[in-house]
Amino acid sequence: MVSQAGKIFPYLVAVAGMSLVIAIFLPLRAALVDRPATVAVIQIVVVVLTGIRWGTGPALVAALTGALAFNYFFLVPYYTFIIAGVGDIALFLAFLTTSLIAGSLAAQAKRRADDAETQRHEIERLYADLQRENSARKRVEQALIEARDEMLRKERLAVLGQVAGSVGHELRNPLGVMNNAVFFLKTALTDADPITREYLDIIAYEIKGAEGIVSELLDSVRTRRPQLEISDTAYLIRQAVQHCTVPEGVTLRIDIPAGLPPIAVDPQQIQRVFRNLISNGIEAMSDNGSLTVSAISDAAAGTVRVSIRDTGSGIGSEQMAKLFQPLCTTKARGIGLGLVVCKNLVEVNGGQIEVQSEAGKGTTFTVTLPGEKL
Repeated sequence: MVSQAGKIFPYLVAVAGMSLVIAIFLPLRAALVDRPATVAVIQIVVVVLTGIRWGTGPALVAALTGALAFNYFFLVPYYTFIIAGVGDIALFLAFLTTSLIAGSLAAQAKRRADDAETQRHEIERLYADLQRENSARKRVEQALIEARDEMLRKERLAVLGQVAGSVGHELRNPLGVMNNAVFFLKTALTDADPITREYLDIIAYEIKGAEGIVSELLDSVRTRRPQLEISDTAYLIRQAVQHCTVPEGVTLRIDIPAGLPPIAVDPQQIQRVFRNLISNGIEAMSDNGSLTVSAISDAAAGTVRVSIRDTGSGIGSEQMAKLFQPLCTTKARGIGLGLVVCKNLVEVNGGQIEVQSEAGKGTTFTVTLPGEKL
């Protein structure tokens, strides 16, 4: 049984953690006077971490503590719970709503992740027993490992499907309401001061980013049936490159031979795959390096292979083992669903995606797609 002190401890930690964030940023208030959203984002991160570690209750306590502290210390007039400006009201409501929803979803995701982890340990235990009892069947070991990994991947996608359904209702609706509220305020306050307009633009920008994350989460668990067309590989690659921002320090090389045979794919889906992989390669190089996109045909297999190679930091062996699993990411910002979406889109188009990487030397993603067979 958990003691009374043990039950209270997570709530105390939640309040203490949020208080520590306020104490750190309070001396910097003068520098952050035009950017209260920066403090709000850090507080939301604390709420999410609290939800992941301690659950829903402490996360909600952290969210409420952060909202009150945010209002008291960082919204004019300071050291009161009065909110003077319309922009501040919108920012406060956006922070409170986002932090409450984020904390709740983080706690739900933690519970589901714990369940998946328990299932994984049980599967590994059963697999170990099978190895000890059937030493003569070593030829099927690799097949069992792959089946286990695929089953875990499908289980995680199933969990994400449940979360995605909840997100679609619990998060998209509030985001839509907030977006409409910002639009109304911009329309109604045509003579608002520059600071108010700036805050409204900040809220609109963050709402757009949150909607993008929701869309990526939904795309990772529901892949539409491809509309196959005879497509030019070079054209799809060029279109994908046009939608990517290439920093000045990154050298982009495109090596596509003339006479490359067409492929039978859904052009929108495969163009999205190329765009995601090219963007990942650019981000892996920290604004300095070389990105090479090449293609080659395999007449015997009737396929076209497209390789995207960067000279970034590479991927470690531990991360490689779970690279295409949901919620696995090497980025500072991101939720680890981009490669899941890429894998789903490539496979539903009848292709394969592979990766080779060496720490400190870069990464190469190879997408193999079927040739013209409509």
